[in-house]
Amino acid sequence: MGRIVTQLLSLARLEAADLPGAPAPRPVDLVGVATETAAALTPLAIRARKEIALLAPDEPVTVQGDADAIGEALTNLVDNGLRHSPPGGVVEVEVTAPGIVRVADRGPGVPPSERESIFARFHQASADARPGGGGLGLPIAAAIMRHHGGSIAYADQEGGGALFTLAFCDPSK
Repeated sequence: MGRIVTQLLSLARLEAADLPGAPAPRPVDLVGVATETAAALTPLAIRARKEIALLAPDEPVTVQGDADAIGEALTNLVDNGLRHSPPGGVVEVEVTAPGIVRVADRGPGVPPSERESIFARFHQASADARPGGGGLGLPIAAAIMRHHGGSIAYADQEGGGALFTLAFCDPSK
């Protein structure tokens, strides 16, 4: 219940961020945010007998935004990847210039019938039996990306699993 309340407060904070007087965006190093997120979730991964792999350049990949919010979006994606990956699985977090973050897992992916609704509030995948989940993680990530003028996308990963892409820029460039 506490996690759901926290997530609802997060959505309210994101909605308020569009109001006049909201803090201005600042430079954010995506490599740093991804490193912190991976480190914070590693104990969860170890308990679940899974791993987090971080693939990132040695130099910063900088975007304008809110580091805490970006970290929250990434945390939601990595947490989902850990939850849906099989024991012994690896959740890969990849950061590339000019502002792309990909999170991939080897879980079951998203059934085609549910793909249009995964970013809707309170939607939970039919295969998601995790107690305490409120179906807010992906909608929060989507709201954070909208707030940053970016996008979030889902694709099936080649060989099975889910691939989520956070694009803070036009990914075709």
